[in-house]
Order: sequence, then C-alpha cells, then structure tokens
Amino acid sequence: MTKDKSLEISIKKLLIHYQKKEFKIAKDLANDLTKEFPKNNFSWQVLFLIFVETGKLNEAYDAISQAVKIDPLDFKAQSNLGSVLFRLGLLDKSISTFKEVLKLDNNNFNAYINLGVIYQKKKELKKAENSYLKAIEINPNSKISYNNLGNTLKELNRLDEAELNYNRALKLDSNYDRARENLNILFKEKKILKLFSKNKIEKKNKVKLLKNPFVGTREVEPDLVSTLYKIKSIELKNAEGGPLFGNGSTTNYDLFKNDYKIINILKNDLIKIMKKSVDSDIYINDSFLNILKKDSGSFPHTHIVNFDKNNNLINHKYSLVYYVSVGDQKVSKPGIFKIEDPHEEILPKEGTIIIIPAHRKHSATYNGKIDRLMVGINFYSLNW
Repeated sequence: MTKDKSLEISIKKLLIHYQKKEFKIAKDLANDLTKEFPKNNFSWQVLFLIFVETGKLNEAYDAISQAVKIDPLDFKAQSNLGSVLFRLGLLDKSISTFKEVLKLDNNNFNAYINLGVIYQKKKELKKAENSYLKAIEINPNSKISYNNLGNTLKELNRLDEAELNYNRALKLDSNYDRARENLNILFKEKKILKLFSKNKIEKKNKVKLLKNPFVGTREVEPDLVSTLYKIKSIELKNAEGGPLFGNGSTTNYDLFKNDYKIINILKNDLIKIMKKSVDSDIYINDSFLNILKKDSGSFPHTHIVNFDKNNNLINHKYSLVYYVSVGDQKVSKPGIFKIEDPHEEILPKEGTIIIIPAHRKHSATYNGKIDRLMVGINFYSLNW
C-alpha cells in the first residue's frame, strides 16, 4: 500500500470517529497521524475541532497554529485560527489573521463577517459597518449580514437605517428570530425617544434621582410562584451574553406581556411603586424572570446600553428586582444583592423590592438548594 493510500484510509477512519463524537478515539488517531504524516495539516485541523467542541480553547489554538505553520496558504486553517483568537479575547491578532485570509481569498465572505463582529466588539463601528457592507456586496442574500449591519448602525445611533436592515434580513427569512427581536427592541427605543421628546415640551420638572437604593416590600401571592414557573424560559447555559451564570433559567424581556391575571396585578402594583420611587411617570423597557439554582448568580453589571449613552438617558434609567422567592439563605452564598459605587449589601427577604439607578454595578452569588425567583424590570423616568 502506498503512503498516500494509507493516509487516505486513516483520514476516513479519523473522520468516522469524529463525526460519531468519539472524541477520545479520534484524538488518539489524529495525534498518531501528525507523527506519521508531519507535512499533512488535516489531522491538526481535526484536533482543533475536537478541542473546540470540548471547550479546550488553548489546546485548539495550539493545534490550528500547527496546521497554519504546515500550510500558510490554507485559508480555511487561517480562518479557524482567527476564530479561536477571537474567542480567546486576542482581538487584534484575530483581525490580523482574517486580513491574512483576505490576502489569500479577497472575496472571502466569512472573513468580512468575522471582521465586522470583531470591530463591533472593539467599538470600531465604522470599520464594522464597512466590513458588513463588503460581506453584503459578496453575498446580498445573507440575512446575518443585514442583521449585524443593523446592530452596528443602531450603535451609531442611525436608527432608521438600522430598521431598514433588520427588515431586509426578515425579508430574506421571515422566521429569523434574532432580527425580529432586534427590530422589536428598536421599536421600543424609538417609542422611548418620542415619549421623552413629548415630555420635554409638556414638562419642565427635573427627574428625581435615586441616590440611595429604594427598598420596599410587596406581599407575594401564594399562586404567583406556580404561575411564574409556567412562563417559557431558557437555561442559562443556552442564553447568549448577559451577566447571569451557573444553573438556572431566564425568560425573554417581555414577561409582562403574558396573559396571566396574577402577573398583570403584579405589573400594576410595581408600576405604582416605580412611579413613587422616582416621582414621575415611567416607561417599562424590559420585564423578565430569573430562576437561579445552586451555584449560580450574576457577575457585576449595569443595565446601561449604547442607546442610553447615545441619547443622554443614563440618568433616567432604573433597574428593579422583586424577590418572589429568596431560596435557602442558611448557606455561605445566600444571594446577597451587592451594589458598587459606593459598596452596599442587601440580603433580601421574600417580597423585597430593590430599585437602583441602572448605571450602578450590582451582582449576587447563590449556592443554596432551593430555587430563587426574581422578577426584573428596567424602566425610564420620563421627566426630563
């Protein structure tokens, strides 16, 4: 048997085990092939894929680096190197790598998409816009390109253009949930700007800013917990982005659109409390439910987004959390609500309501065995 034939058979065997997700066997076979056929980079690329799927990004980087070293002209290997550099947070190196991909293949659609994502991450928004426009030029039927361009334009505060591109994405795929969600968020933001514009004309009262956390209570109805468990949610491990970690689940940002009577009562009660806390009319932007289980919580975060910064709304936005169930507090991490600037700590009880300016960082960590249920709201005080 020739060496080339032996390599072909071995690669087929390797791919069979990889596709069956028999990663240990596939890894051993790939390692053997890297030694037996040192000038073939394919085995290194399979190792890269195995390491990515098993969450070993540093090992994935080492493997794909070897593949690129063997064949620097393999633009697919270069592209994989760029992607793992991005996931490792090495953004400038990732950019350089995707530029190398474009030197090898000037019309590489994925390279332009990836560059757009990286530039957006770096807040180099004009470069991100140009990258997505180039991707659209190459493939005008890419819903992802239009959606991502819409996100970039929204960050540039070009809201009408963002809306146009979200609609282009939906025209290509009416079931594209990500673009639909982004469009709905955009509609909310446009509504907020109209409300503020109206209030600027009608009212001259300055907003009452909360310098200290507002802490109140509302009795939790016996049926509220069971009703909240009926709301559709996704596991935290499957949720994209966001400050939550560990075991548990979260809903979308339209909790109050559910038709349950008890949730509508909760909404109306909380609106009264929010209005009183900031001494003005309010607009609810987000309403959601978090269910946190053992070894979960939230990293330090704020609820300020680029829209707030672009439109001078930081000091008008507030965040509320209502503790429907606090879980088990006889543990080392009972879910203390920690606020920064200045540092404050609050151990909530069932029914506790906390309202803070949305720009204040806050976090919590929980390791009890009983579920914690919290309703969250982000809202704006409408007085200018």
